[in-house]
Amino acid sequence: MRSRKAAFKSDRDYRMVNGHAAVLAVSLRSHRTDSVMMDLFQQHWDMLIGRPYGPLAARLVIQPIVAAIFGVRAGLADARACRRPYGWLVVTRDGHRHTLLREGWLDIRRLFFAALIIDLIYELIEFRWVYPGQALIVAAALALPSYALVRGLTNRLARRWRDANQPTTAV
Repeated sequence: MRSRKAAFKSDRDYRMVNGHAAVLAVSLRSHRTDSVMMDLFQQHWDMLIGRPYGPLAARLVIQPIVAAIFGVRAGLADARACRRPYGWLVVTRDGHRHTLLREGWLDIRRLFFAALIIDLIYELIEFRWVYPGQALIVAAALALPSYALVRGLTNRLARRWRDANQPTTAV
């Protein structure tokens, strides 16, 4: 059986890991874990809430508008294909959910990645560090809801308009 020390490449690595473990153990004993977690949560929440102010604040308006434009385009295509509203289908159709989500992702992925990159640039400018989890939250919150809502609404309105303007044929 190998010793714990044998798993490390050098004595220095072994001492360094043991030193970090000791510091972590002392810090966890001196602070209550729930207090540390609440502080961490509060710090990240403050960073998320503070994003409307500062550099690149216009992205918080531009990204949902661009997502809405993509939603209008997809909603009109759904109306032409006589499909039911996108969000309703995603929620109610278990068998087709994967296909619908994939189709929506293919339509909005460039926008999502652009939102993600812009938010990462914002984090580098504002915090001098990258928080990928926060960037994913912000990109998803800005792009996805407006896309899904506008796509479904556009589909409904376009189908109603089309049905109202079609001439009725007398039999």
